[in-house]
Amino acid sequence: MTNRDLSTRLLSIRLGDWPIYSFLLAFGQVISVNSYQIVLLSGETNQTPEKLYMVAATYMGTSILWWAMERNFKSVYALSAPWIFFGLAFLFLGIAPFCADWKVEDAITNVATCFYAAGASSGALAFALNFGDEGKPRVT
Repeated sequence: MTNRDLSTRLLSIRLGDWPIYSFLLAFGQVISVNSYQIVLLSGETNQTPEKLYMVAATYMGTSILWWAMERNFKSVYALSAPWIFFGLAFLFLGIAPFCADWKVEDAITNVATCFYAAGASSGALAFALNFGDEGKPRVT
């Protein structure tokens, strides 16, 4: 049995009427709702214009990236890759408080914010792919 067969079999296991992969899609949509969530998790209550532009540019750039990835590769790649960015965001967010210098801590928090925005920009794609196929006609 190959790894692909194993992962397909595991993700197809049903909890009630729902396969596990549908829970992963839903969770991806929930944490992608707003890239500002990571700013709140980092303890900030306001956002500077620079940080807003940084998050917006990251969100816009990676939205285009996810769209291009979904159009040119299998959807599984566009749905899986954002989880790497979410993981990196939470890793950097967890590392930041241990920095002695506040400037370094702020820079690491900014990096975490950008990683989270990169992952969050895939939310619309996850939502769209949750409701249909990839637009290819079915052969009957």
